[in-house]
Amino acid sequence: MLIIRDEQMRVLAQALTAAFKSKLASDLKQRFAEIGRIIDQDRLSLEVEGAIAAATAVGLERECDIARYAFLVIKEFGGQWTEPLPPQARRILGATAIPPEQRLSLLEEWTEDWKGFGS
Repeated sequence: MLIIRDEQMRVLAQALTAAFKSKLASDLKQRFAEIGRIIDQDRLSLEVEGAIAAATAVGLERECDIARYAFLVIKEFGGQWTEPLPPQARRILGATAIPPEQRLSLLEEWTEDWKGFGS
């Protein structure tokens, strides 16, 4: 029987988290460039931490949901992790009875309508 100790699980979890943060940083850097923002490594690290904290604060746990949320907020709101999102966006994200992937789809739909309204 294979026994995995708590310390081994902690080290494995840290390695997986570090790998996710590295991948997310690379992807976020590209997304920022796509919207015309060049970002240095220190700021990028803050953006990654901000994105993860903001996403988990609204109940997003899976890496794919966190990344999807981060990209959406960067694309639509410029990656403002310390600024509140518009009230309707907060209501959508706060509807925790709705599964995360559905909330993200609703948020994407809402941002399309929101952009169209603002034009």
